[in-house]
Amino acid sequence: VLGEGQRKIAFEVKLPWGEQAVVKRCKNYTCTKSNKKRKEAKILKELQEQYGDEAAHYFGECDAPTLPMDNEDGNLDSAAFTHHVKKNLSNFSVGYTAVIELGKPLLPSWKMRDRKCFAEFLTERDIEDIRNIARRYANFSKRPLLMGTVGHYSDNIFAQQYMTSIGGGEREGRIHHIDLDMVITCKDEGLEKNCTADEVLEVNCQVMAYLSNIPNLNCSFNQSSILANTKAQVLPSHISNYTKANGRINAAYALGKCTRRNNPKYDKEELAPKIYWPASSCVDLEQRFRKKCPPPSHRQRISS
Repeated sequence: VLGEGQRKIAFEVKLPWGEQAVVKRCKNYTCTKSNKKRKEAKILKELQEQYGDEAAHYFGECDAPTLPMDNEDGNLDSAAFTHHVKKNLSNFSVGYTAVIELGKPLLPSWKMRDRKCFAEFLTERDIEDIRNIARRYANFSKRPLLMGTVGHYSDNIFAQQYMTSIGGGEREGRIHHIDLDMVITCKDEGLEKNCTADEVLEVNCQVMAYLSNIPNLNCSFNQSSILANTKAQVLPSHISNYTKANGRINAAYALGKCTRRNNPKYDKEELAPKIYWPASSCVDLEQRFRKKCPPPSHRQRISS
């Protein structure tokens, strides 16, 4: 078992041709009923088709039979279904399984939630990765992808939602977004009439600004032009001594340092900050969508 949450579990497996991979499975009724694993796998597959090696590698899926979601009377029988699923967690001939490349979790557990401390140890190459993720989602050819529900909190601000590639070469250490539970489309939000790649990018960049703890992060331009103005924020003076040889974050070192710091706990707004639709685009939104717009106190901070 590589990792386990309340709804999902991940196993390391060896594929027939010898390559190691990760299989992701639901572990309860709620996860299975929502089809989250199928939706996530579909997006990962399409991202690889569009972006190739820049995206996480998707190997395929196995959609094996499982128990009916409801009992004979057509009523919900979630307890029996969850018991069945948990009994067969490692039986890949039962239920749905998605297979993706084996990577290393950026943070392996949720015990350490000090994202601001962890962000201090991100390098220039790491910042480039997360900005590229925001851009890839916004420019996704099938449909622009939002990294969270607008007007609400997104757990994609935490490093636990990401992994790094392993195995050597140029991809070694590259950060990939791997938990797509909170990735949605403008249609899901009811915003398809007011949805451009630029607007989606601004929303996604808010998520990455929280992840990197760079409030004025700009995801629109090439890396060198951005870092020329933000290098002091991205790389505090002591950080460069603790990166890996490939210029990537030493996540184990960062985790140890942040765990020992014992910084004060975040208040509610810091722990679960909301993301908003671009203020410049809110003028055209219908009244029912206005809650997705930033309140005046947020507009200056969120604007690029």
